[in-house]
Amino acid sequence: MRAVEVFLGAAVIWHVLTFTVLAADRVALLVGNGNFDNPALSLANPSNDVNDLEAALSALGFRVSVLRDGTRQRMLDELSQFTEAAKSADVALFFFAGHGVQYTGENYLIGREFSVANTRTLLSSSVTLTEIRRALERARPKTGLIFVDACRDAPFDIAEVEQSGLARTSGGAGLMFVYSTDPGNVAFDGSGRNSVFTAALLDHIETPNLDVRLLIGRVRQQVVMKTSGKQVPWVEEALLNELTFAQDGEVSRHNDPVAADMRRWQMVVQDGSFEAVQGYLAAYPNGTYADIARSILAFGDSSVSKGTSQTSLDIVGDNPDAAIAALKMLGFVPPDMSSEAFGDAELGAAFERYQSTATATGDVDFNTMIDDATRLSMMLASTTAQRMRTDLVALNGVERTLTIAEDALRDFEVIAAGSDEYLAELTQARRDVAAIKDARDTVLGRLDGSRQYYRSLLDQSVLFVPQDASLALLNLSGGTRGALNVNQRAMADTGQFLKHVHSSRISEVGSMSWLADFLPNQKE
Repeated sequence: MRAVEVFLGAAVIWHVLTFTVLAADRVALLVGNGNFDNPALSLANPSNDVNDLEAALSALGFRVSVLRDGTRQRMLDELSQFTEAAKSADVALFFFAGHGVQYTGENYLIGREFSVANTRTLLSSSVTLTEIRRALERARPKTGLIFVDACRDAPFDIAEVEQSGLARTSGGAGLMFVYSTDPGNVAFDGSGRNSVFTAALLDHIETPNLDVRLLIGRVRQQVVMKTSGKQVPWVEEALLNELTFAQDGEVSRHNDPVAADMRRWQMVVQDGSFEAVQGYLAAYPNGTYADIARSILAFGDSSVSKGTSQTSLDIVGDNPDAAIAALKMLGFVPPDMSSEAFGDAELGAAFERYQSTATATGDVDFNTMIDDATRLSMMLASTTAQRMRTDLVALNGVERTLTIAEDALRDFEVIAAGSDEYLAELTQARRDVAAIKDARDTVLGRLDGSRQYYRSLLDQSVLFVPQDASLALLNLSGGTRGALNVNQRAMADTGQFLKHVHSSRISEVGSMSWLADFLPNQKE
């Protein structure tokens, strides 16, 4: 009897220890505040948001704690327990749905006891985003994620409180902040079961082998499309690791030539050599970037060396950051080399390599290089924009088709319930829905690539594109990169890119508001 007790006791201990180790890998705290002591503040969806997210995360191996309609003290208590659990976690995820406001630069996530509209009550009944950030920084999980679906337009008036949206908050290494909308704007609670943001998150969080950055990119894209550009989620991230919520041992790769074309071009960008451009053109002579590849190769084939009345370092030394970014765009500086690692000698040598291949007449100076880099970025962005615009139209159509097919399938399943008479038709209907989902995944994969590449072009171009850059650059007959025969749509996309560059300054890092400019018309 004693031996049995010892065996059972050991089994229980082993089970508890095993559960603790497995559960500690991924932990989540979900807070949904929709019911308040003041009924005027009530929100319909936060409870649904955390319920549905709890189910999804639990299925993905998270140990999930949920707090509904919590006071400040309850939120702090749960946050304390979450901090302890996160200390041994691979992933620690905090999610809040409810009311949030900013006051003196701080973001306050409001508890249920908030009822009187004054700052004293706000401070005593809310948890700050700084408190949440510091909790994760103390816990130091491998990856910390903070989702804030809290920028609803608050139905109360406090003179000192910003009435629209939250303020920017950033954290340390290993953290990602995801806001349901960009700073100073409000998020929609949604007319369905979930908020617009949470519905998009739920749609994509179970996609196998999708890195969290791409996942959030798809969420942002869906929110922008669903709200016609009125709501654009915001991200601040300094992640050190890759993270996929759902893993599948067999990575799904659709045989999509357009996506393969994009991936090959991105490899060219990472390589930065003329040989890589030649390889792309050999593989994709009619590819998306084929015309640009030919222009680059024509530029590199020039054997005429152009002199200048100044030394190379004198020309580029006054603005090294712009020079390095421009030379990266032109392929004379490795794309992954940081400005800090690039000394004066290396910068001067890179500029001389650029000079030796330039085809412009006269001196090749700093402005010539900037014009060349700007022209190339405009061409690349226009081509990428056209690809993205086409795929967004395709996605819009596939989503509509999928909605109709899924509704029809549900109706058919009700009709065919308990009967084998319609089994063959029901099986075919399910296959049809699966095929439409595969088509959607293919388009989403294309958009992942084009969206990321357009963003990288913006991030790089903002360092060197002049404020007065215009479409006239594309019409220069003697440009070192040559002028492409662009159509009216391409010219419009190029002008739009310049607008995006001018608006994408350091204060707006994290924004994807430019995506709204690519939305298809309702008729498309």
